[in-house]
Amino acid sequence: MGAPVQARMASVRDCFASAMLRSPGVEGFAEFELESTRAGARVRITANETGDSELASCMRSSLSRAQFTAVPRGSRARVGLLLSNPVAALQQRMHESQMRAQVKVAGGRAASEGGTSAGDIKFRVTGTAQSAKTIGALQTDINANLAGLLDCRRKASKHGEATGSVEMELHVRAGEIDHANTKSTLRRGAPQCVESWLSKLDSKRLADADVQLAINFAGR
Repeated sequence: MGAPVQARMASVRDCFASAMLRSPGVEGFAEFELESTRAGARVRITANETGDSELASCMRSSLSRAQFTAVPRGSRARVGLLLSNPVAALQQRMHESQMRAQVKVAGGRAASEGGTSAGDIKFRVTGTAQSAKTIGALQTDINANLAGLLDCRRKASKHGEATGSVEMELHVRAGEIDHANTKSTLRRGAPQCVESWLSKLDSKRLADADVQLAINFAGR
């Protein structure tokens, strides 16, 4: 039953990506019992330690569409999925160390960096020294919303473009973020995905400033 189940993993990962957008800290173990039937697969959730019933239901629905045409009817198997969330791991480290955004100021310029521990997402926010407060707040917000960037990377990888960069200017005015001069080495919607993701940041507490944002997506 391995091959039919493996064929559903892309759909299962889509379920997990959607769950991370709803709750950046979601992760954990889930287990399912599959039985081959004439109609396909009958799937039962036997364990869900993710704390997200919608995620487990989505994965169950995906696995139920596995095609067991070459598997004897009535065959059963257990499928265990350990969902590891790099964003949750980063948030945990931030909580444990009570980490604050580190903004380096030198030569009249300010800069701050961040990303996932695996290095598949890296970002850098830069601007004048006067914009240091806004840069620090943006770094914190971006780190808290890395799930959205991981989703943009996932979408780009479906088109064989998992590696590349997106750069843009950000103009913060009256608690709103506007973007301009977007440049990207990625095509097929990746820049638009990042621009849409920007709207999810908590911009209301940001001081007015003009900064530059550079995001690098690393392949695997």
